[in-house]
Amino acid sequence: MLLKQRRKLMWLYLTASLVLLFAYVLYARLEFVDLAFDSGVFLTFLMLILTSYNLKKKISFIPIGASKTWTQVHIYIGIFSFFLFLVHTSFKIPSGALEVLLAIMYGLTFLTGIIGLFITRVFPNRLTARGDEVVFENIPIERNLIKEEVEDMIINVAKKTKSEHLIKFYKKELSDYFSAPSHLLSHLFESRRPLRVLNDKVNDLKRYCDKDEIACLDKLNELIIAKGHLDYHNSLQGTLKLWLFVHIPLAYSMLIFALLHILMVFYFRGRIPS
Repeated sequence: MLLKQRRKLMWLYLTASLVLLFAYVLYARLEFVDLAFDSGVFLTFLMLILTSYNLKKKISFIPIGASKTWTQVHIYIGIFSFFLFLVHTSFKIPSGALEVLLAIMYGLTFLTGIIGLFITRVFPNRLTARGDEVVFENIPIERNLIKEEVEDMIINVAKKTKSEHLIKFYKKELSDYFSAPSHLLSHLFESRRPLRVLNDKVNDLKRYCDKDEIACLDKLNELIIAKGHLDYHNSLQGTLKLWLFVHIPLAYSMLIFALLHILMVFYFRGRIPS
């Protein structure tokens, strides 16, 4: 309940900020104020606040506000910065090389931020709905254990039945699947079609098998699904981790170029002694 109230309050602040920004733009147009300079300074200040969010997470032991509050502030300031950026560029593509590079870096940082906002809201709920929590670092170990179980089972059945068609089927259709992460994009888009295809291939083989081999194939279907569960967690958790490795370096790089840009502006305006 408290979080909902905070979100409503944040939306109110964001709306009020956008109204004030719009009002200032009108004032600047009428009074011939240097809107590009003022908005650039303010935008750089907001970038400093946004990048400090990661620093806050690293020093979480210091009581400087709840993490959820910082997260909400980060989101709404980020959204507001987009509109301020449009004002700063006058809704045009910049002309200078540094300005173009900075605009591209801001665009990528904002885009990855929006993507991150989506996946951090959606993926944890999807993972929870699947049940059976999986530790990301243990996924390769668990995947290897499943592979060993499958191969041992197939070899034992082949020795018992004196037939190698299960071994040949495994090498042709399933060896790659059990050896490495599979169907990562399908899991991101919540598609179970690849798993159904594998299960169908296993079930089709039952027509040519005896009782022991059919029992082996039934167990194989279960292990295909178990491996798919690991792949699902690997795909979603991996994306959550990868997103941070993209968004955070982009944000810091953007801030460095923004500070360089604003120093150059101050220099050419004569505010820094040569």
